[in-house]
Amino acid sequence: MEPGQGVIRFGPYEVDRAAGQVRKHGVRIRLSGQPLEVLYLLLERAGETVTREELKQHLWPSDVFVHFESSLNSAVKKLRRTLNDSREHPRYIETQSRKGYRFVAPVERIAKPAPGKATPAAVAPPESSRAPGPRSGPELSPALSAVSPREGISEPLPVPQSPVFAAAHRVEQADRVPAPGHAGPAHPSFLSTGGRWTVVAMVIAGVIVMFGLFWITRHQLTRAVQAAPGKPVARPTIAVLGFKNLSQTKGENWLSVAFSEMISTELQQGGSVRTIPTETIAQVKRDLGLQEKDGYTREVLRRTREVLGCDYIVAGSYVVLSDDNTRNIRLDVRVQESISAETLASFSVTGKHQEIFDLVASAGKEMRNRLAGSIAPEGDVDWRSVIPANTEAAQAYTEGLAHLQVSDGVRASESLQKAVALEPDFALAHASLAEAWAALGYRNRARDEAAVAVSLMGSAPENVRLKIEARQYELQQDWPGAVAAYRHLLKDYPEDLEAGLKLAAAETGARDTQAALATISGLRALHAPAGNDPRIDLTESALYKQQGDYQRQQALAVAGGEKARRTGAQLVLARSKLLEGSALDSQARWDEARLSYETARKIYSDAGNRDGAATALNDIAILMQRKGDLHESRETLEKARREFEAVGDEGSLGAVLANLGENLRSEGQLAEARKVYTEALQIFVNTGRMDYARIVQNNLATVLLRQGAFREARRSFEDLLRDWQTTGDENGIAHAQMNLVDILRVQGASGEAVRLGESAVSSFQKLGDRSNAAQVQGTLGTIYLEMGDTAKARQSVETALKTNEDIGANGDAAVDKLLLAKVCLVEGDSALAITHSQAALEVLKNEKRGPEELQARVVLTSALLAAGRTEEAKRVAVEAASVRDADWLARFELNLVTSRIEAVDGERQKAARRLEVAESEARRAGCKLCETELRSNRLRASL
Repeated sequence: MEPGQGVIRFGPYEVDRAAGQVRKHGVRIRLSGQPLEVLYLLLERAGETVTREELKQHLWPSDVFVHFESSLNSAVKKLRRTLNDSREHPRYIETQSRKGYRFVAPVERIAKPAPGKATPAAVAPPESSRAPGPRSGPELSPALSAVSPREGISEPLPVPQSPVFAAAHRVEQADRVPAPGHAGPAHPSFLSTGGRWTVVAMVIAGVIVMFGLFWITRHQLTRAVQAAPGKPVARPTIAVLGFKNLSQTKGENWLSVAFSEMISTELQQGGSVRTIPTETIAQVKRDLGLQEKDGYTREVLRRTREVLGCDYIVAGSYVVLSDDNTRNIRLDVRVQESISAETLASFSVTGKHQEIFDLVASAGKEMRNRLAGSIAPEGDVDWRSVIPANTEAAQAYTEGLAHLQVSDGVRASESLQKAVALEPDFALAHASLAEAWAALGYRNRARDEAAVAVSLMGSAPENVRLKIEARQYELQQDWPGAVAAYRHLLKDYPEDLEAGLKLAAAETGARDTQAALATISGLRALHAPAGNDPRIDLTESALYKQQGDYQRQQALAVAGGEKARRTGAQLVLARSKLLEGSALDSQARWDEARLSYETARKIYSDAGNRDGAATALNDIAILMQRKGDLHESRETLEKARREFEAVGDEGSLGAVLANLGENLRSEGQLAEARKVYTEALQIFVNTGRMDYARIVQNNLATVLLRQGAFREARRSFEDLLRDWQTTGDENGIAHAQMNLVDILRVQGASGEAVRLGESAVSSFQKLGDRSNAAQVQGTLGTIYLEMGDTAKARQSVETALKTNEDIGANGDAAVDKLLLAKVCLVEGDSALAITHSQAALEVLKNEKRGPEELQARVVLTSALLAAGRTEEAKRVAVEAASVRDADWLARFELNLVTSRIEAVDGERQKAARRLEVAESEARRAGCKLCETELRSNRLRASL
């Protein structure tokens, strides 16, 4: 094929040279310039080594002089990054030492049809050889908001500054263990690993034979799949509930997970049946209080079916029997129908430590004979892709899965690191380790492990490969990739609720609201009980949270919670309460919000989920911040901090520290706040959460502002504003604008401050953030007053005051009363100014808001002086001087009012010296507003 003609396909990618496009799963990705030219040349000579000299001649004309080595290295590095490839584990581009590069993946060349002609059917490759993913669909821009504290991938970026974070809720992430079934590389040592797998093979043969006979007899393999019009085809669904260890030693517990993984994987081969993911089963077992046993009652099976939607369950027990010469395992298996609780089969199998592979092969052969070809052709099943061949690695891997299933990220990471060290080529161990790192907040480590897992998948079944790739895209926040992968899965298996939920979450991450709503609508159309799953409501609730529609968010959270309560899905109920609390919190219905958060905390605590309980504590602390109860907020944050430290959740620990820094900043403890913010920032940098790192940088800049480092603070806010404008994060943009308003005001740029302030107010109002909109309106009122527009100042301040009173933000309302007192002073009403400032002072003292308390005393002192009550003014000024750790600007204003008192008392030289020092500090800080106030103060004091 000539260059420029046709399409070249490899893995999930398509390269259309004529159009100058590269697509992944049918979605166009950004790749251009030299990296794209390198890809063209490597694809044209796929399988051959392309030398660096040849690349140089291809990329640069002979009369162009560049730093060739670094430029080529940069192009190849960018190309690999775009293709999710790596030098250490190349899937596509292999480095030939000291020579060049070679494209090593299989490629498929497809001729493009002539214009106006349909592509002949013969041109299209067989379905099995096509790159995964849809070939059409909307083009999506990558979403830039990261995993949100409360709801995982579907949530928007948390609010910067006040308050900053909700703790990273890891409950769902810990459930995201990749589905087993990967076909990995052969392991020659497999036959020497021990006879435990003989039992697995024999049991699988028995289970499959039983299901085959039962379904064939009752015609279920053909009749059960006939769905109602418009509804997805329903396959028989099986839940492997696990096997009880009857051995005297707990050292054999890991075999329960191993048996469940292998049997579940084998049952789903060929696609004629659907198995429930083992991690989903683990959560439901915790919710329903189920223990492994040989069989279950009709009531238990009814509840299990209601939650899982399974037609059949597999359960049983095992025991390890040893004597002087041999070591055997006996496994007892029972298969039950979930509606009638009828036992369809019950049998025991005993195996020796030998003949593993042959027995597995025999089991597969008998299974296929019994099911008359309804299971995948011989050779599709590779046990070594499900469980590591090395027994020690297998034990470490399955123990890691068990720890993940109970949200124990620390122990999971320890076990899985051991597994990958013992068997580094086992892809699923790397994928599960990625989940463990993600649960602990280590995003960079999670991304790296996910990339290794993808590179080791080899010829894994497409559904397994797509799930692992989709998870990698999620960790990279590559929402188009995740959307395409999950969409492909849902197209192949339209009744797969798990894939549908993750697709809707990815579409929410991509901010494709209409696509997400369409997916959710499709999930509701599934056959019961899947179509009534409470998680569908919660997924839609999270979508409306992102949209700022808090009433819909609340209604859907309540609906999902009621469904979860009826079915006994306790952890889902806890998640619904967090979402409900968030919606109520955003509507300033704080008492109701706290009740929801407390309910979630209790559910998590009762379930032994310390991470989830700490998340609820963090949410409660944020709520108390907003109400102005900084003391209780701080105590609650300290509790959450201890819990996150205990479970090793670094990401959530960083969030709590950031919120604690906000408390300290609000209390005027600026040095302590800066210390805690710096600690949080380091955690987010270490864990790869640069989105959160930006938010902490925002808060650090507010500390600089309060410390009088106006120039440095302005540079920080302007950098952050550019970053958030680049990402399109409206919330971050509004916060950066809000903080810049304060700096522009003190630097004398009133016009620019007003423009940014009005923009920030508009953004906050669109986002439904009434609290921050009111804060900016109050600041604008101050600026209008300084510009001489008293009427506009009063209107703006009164609007802010009414909002804060309506939402119950007592501390912020008190600050607005201070601003109103300033307006009254300018209007000549010192009596009303005294009333407002005294009322504000009382509230701010109770809430321990040091900087604002100092401001209240300064305004009250000015009002008392204006009223001729000099002695009272002196007393208040002395009290103001005792307020600790207040900000620079408040201290400056205190010096001004103190100099006026000194002038009234006849200490004119002392007053003049005080003003000289203040003027010097103002110039050093670059405070133009201060210089203006100094001139005004000198006139009033006749200095």
